[in-house]
Amino acid sequence: MTTNTELQGMIVAGRIELDLPVELPDSLRVAVTLRPLEQPATTDRPEAWQRLKRRLSERPIHGGRHR
Repeated sequence: MTTNTELQGMIVAGRIELDLPVELPDSLRVAVTLRPLEQPATTDRPEAWQRLKRRLSERPIHGGRHR
């Protein structure tokens, strides 16, 4: 790995858990810089509702019933 790669994850029980697996060899030493990601506002319900409706129109959820 010769380039910088930005990964995202969460702190869980004092450890960093990445969102996706990383294909790097075991024992490879890396430098880690932590910066909190901006959290979506939970009070912006109309905007969240619009995003959800937009996502559902693009990728509908099917209930699995066959007609």
